[in-house]
Amino acid sequence: MPVAGRRGKLCRALSRWPDSSAAKVWFCVEARRQQRSKYGNKCLKIAFHHAAVRAIQYFPEIQRFYRNMALRKPKAVARALVAKELARAVYFVLTRQEAFNGTFKGQPLNRTKQPRWPRLANPPV
Repeated sequence: MPVAGRRGKLCRALSRWPDSSAAKVWFCVEARRQQRSKYGNKCLKIAFHHAAVRAIQYFPEIQRFYRNMALRKPKAVARALVAKELARAVYFVLTRQEAFNGTFKGQPLNRTKQPRWPRLANPPV
């Protein structure tokens, strides 16, 4: 007799194994996979994704990493991996109270966009 919903999924899972502990582990892992994207702060997720887009645009080392990932995975997933690496860098800078060492996955970063600060008035005053 089929049972619908989440409880039905658990009942089918329990019938697969003679030991119920293995079935519980399987069910918990499967249930967590469905809600993985809901963990964490949504605002930070959006901020790191925006930062990833700009980092891919202006840093050739990050762009190379993104393109390598985009060959094997969808573009959104590759962008999320760049955002995750940026988040890791920010986390370690904040927890260790040290300056950023200027590397991305062990490679030194070379900026292609020159900083223009302070910006000059156009037309000159």
